[in-house]
Amino acid sequence: MQKTQVVMAFLLGAVVALSAALVVTAGRTSLPAAYGQGVSANNEMLMTATTDTPNQNNTIFVMDTKGMRLGVYKFTGAHLSLAAIRQITYDMKVQDMPVAKGELSVSDVQKAAQEADANAKGGPNKGH
Repeated sequence: MQKTQVVMAFLLGAVVALSAALVVTAGRTSLPAAYGQGVSANNEMLMTATTDTPNQNNTIFVMDTKGMRLGVYKFTGAHLSLAAIRQITYDMKVQDMPVAKGELSVSDVQKAAQEADANAKGGPNKGH
């Protein structure tokens, strides 16, 4: 079971890295070179780093597979900064969520996941 969770967490990191690359490069005529490497020493933390060679910007994704948290760091020149951190437990439970304008908080995603779960189980809102 743990091996499956590690594989899923690694694949999640790859999906996040590719999604971020698509968002960052939206509107560009060509994609920048990107290099990624997964690292896992204790099967609880995974890291994937990307490199935007022309702009010397690096994005580092750190996944805490035990705590289900995702951290995103930006490294530009000699400066490392935390760009975002998020609890993704409920993100992984949502099957389908329309894209909303603005940011979705963890509580918004939690509510959507709980509503979807209740509807799938024939909860009180089913059929209404």
